[in-house]
Amino acid sequence: MMGQLEWLKKKGLVSRLVFISVMLTAMLLHTADVYGASSVSQLSGGIASAGTAALNDIGSHWAKQAIETAVAKGYVKGYPDGTFKPNKEVSRAEFVKMVADSLHLPVTSVTAGTKWYMPYVSALKAAALLQDSDMGAGWDGQMNRTEMSKLLVRGTDDEVRGKKLTDGEALYKSASAGLIGGIADGTLNEKGTTTRAEAVAVIERLSTVRVGGKLTPDKNAVQNAAIIYKGTNLEEVWGTKPVTLPFKLDIDDKAEVTMDKMIVVDLDDPKAPLRSKFKELQRQPDTKVMRKDAYAVAMHIVVKNTKIQGKNRYNFLADKVTTNSDRGQYVAYDVGNQTDFPVVPPFWLDTVTTVNGWHIIVVEKSVLQKHPDWKIPFLITYTGLVYRLGTLNGEGA
Repeated sequence: MMGQLEWLKKKGLVSRLVFISVMLTAMLLHTADVYGASSVSQLSGGIASAGTAALNDIGSHWAKQAIETAVAKGYVKGYPDGTFKPNKEVSRAEFVKMVADSLHLPVTSVTAGTKWYMPYVSALKAAALLQDSDMGAGWDGQMNRTEMSKLLVRGTDDEVRGKKLTDGEALYKSASAGLIGGIADGTLNEKGTTTRAEAVAVIERLSTVRVGGKLTPDKNAVQNAAIIYKGTNLEEVWGTKPVTLPFKLDIDDKAEVTMDKMIVVDLDDPKAPLRSKFKELQRQPDTKVMRKDAYAVAMHIVVKNTKIQGKNRYNFLADKVTTNSDRGQYVAYDVGNQTDFPVVPPFWLDTVTTVNGWHIIVVEKSVLQKHPDWKIPFLITYTGLVYRLGTLNGEGA
């Protein structure tokens, strides 16, 4: 080593190396300042080491591996006291910084009079990953899961990159890709806030998909997202192509009837969408109580009286629509007297009234095992008109 140093001295290179070293150090310090390492240490965390040995509060945390990976990559840090604070909520500004840094996007310097996070916002917009309409008011406000999904989807799906996304579309696409999952009860908690641990977990999933990796979607999250996006999870549960919702039912000339939701509930899956809303369902006409080994199909229906009809009672369920027990689909009523799924109530036609409620059928799983081609909910009007509410294997609706 000393021999090499003497050789360098003879060549006059020592002073140049020292100069280069000083310049590199200055550049690194400048880069750290631009990326907010010093000015936002309280926002993104601020321990000098990129290692994870000093993090003392993630030992048994579910996101431990993702946190360690994220810290090692350098787009997030721990705090000076050695904590990571995995359950601390993340602001929109913090999240966009993490994403921009994780993707190594070019970030400009902060200009006078602007907030520290604006270069990251600009970088994501330039990369067609972020639009003004994606976020709620205030970059210092807490990031929710729907806002997060829009960034994730654009970062992994070239078909929607640079395009405006509805909340439902973003949630459905991100859940289907495995970028987000459900919470403990299987729901999406789409307006819920995001923690630091959740933020790095989804950013690591983003990284996995971007390099061609595949994730395993949470089926219940996908079903819940489908209900938000399409009004139905029929295709996700049964593989049945549903009718487009809202769907108008031409029952008679006394009322305008529209179905806007059709939800399949697996009574054997405690995390299935809306499963907790059902205790026991009594099927008609044989009054058998259904607790398991069956699906419930809940259809939300809006009925509007179109004109004054005189003192006549309009009863939607009793005399207008039924199902067919010969094909294993039965009208069902909740014997627990719950109010989560009130049936479409009867109303008097002497006043113009709009009512809404649920029409529920139950289908035993043993029936579908014998007849898999029967995975098509249907309604029969009192005039004999049959509504097939989906298609399967190329069958017509």
